[in-house]
Amino acid sequence: MDVCRSCKAPVRWLKTRTGGRMIVNAETVKPGDLVFDPLSGHVSHWATCPHTEHWRTPRPRRKP
Repeated sequence: MDVCRSCKAPVRWLKTRTGGRMIVNAETVKPGDLVFDPLSGHVSHWATCPHTEHWRTPRPRRKP
């Protein structure tokens, strides 16, 4: 099990349906879960981490 580098909460990495990786709160992952599925109760750690803005990449500004 891993921990968030900002808030130190326990997290797990699950695959997405498109083949990417998503950081998920560890308490929402059951043994054997490999794919992120919000319908099964998985919660993205970005939805609950108090330091999300620190890790977010700024979007380029649109030209008017």
